[in-house]
Amino acid sequence: MTEEDFETFMYIGTKKMLICVFSKIDSKILYKNESKILELNNHIDENKIVNFLSENIFKIEKQLNQFINDISLIIDNNQFQLIDVSIKQNIYGEANKKNLLNLIKDLKNYIFDSYTDCTLIHYVVNHYLFDNNVLKNFNYSKKCDHLGLDTTFILLKKDEILFYQKIFEKFQISVNKIMSGKYIFDFFDFNELNECEMGRKISSGFNPNEVFLFEKKIEKKGFFERFFNLFS
Repeated sequence: MTEEDFETFMYIGTKKMLICVFSKIDSKILYKNESKILELNNHIDENKIVNFLSENIFKIEKQLNQFINDISLIIDNNQFQLIDVSIKQNIYGEANKKNLLNLIKDLKNYIFDSYTDCTLIHYVVNHYLFDNNVLKNFNYSKKCDHLGLDTTFILLKKDEILFYQKIFEKFQISVNKIMSGKYIFDFFDFNELNECEMGRKISSGFNPNEVFLFEKKIEKKGFFERFFNLFS
């Protein structure tokens, strides 16, 4: 097995921690372990996380015969900020990808400029407004005078992210992605999936209205398709 054959997710909540390694080939769980947390508080202290990782990382790497270089985190606490923002643009014609992209970029830039101490975790379009018509999905052929978006941004303070990054750096592991547990749990039934399975689905684009922002280097390979694949 190579590093490209598996991916690692970890859930950090106020009642338990859970780590899962998934096969990228067939999505099977290759490794799973959890630890209950007796003290209930909003912010798990560093020692609890370090101890949990110490108990599991070596076992995982020995089992897979590979190092874990990065990990995706699902964090369940009230440190996340939810910002609801709306925007409207005059287009007087047919709505298209360029109109949508401009609105999405304008909102993203507004959030980045207004909340400089935070990092964007989730970016969700709740509704599309074509004049007075409110739709859940974007209609590329619809003509209107005004195109609007109702969106929700989920943010996490940069020092909070740094807290987790420093912990995983002790194990030479980089934090690939952070997700909000409260956001994720709205989409799934706990009787069917565990927290890491939910996070994996969300990170793969389970919510059709979540916007995923890519680095510029990806734009060369079908930028519009990759950016808007969740809106088609």
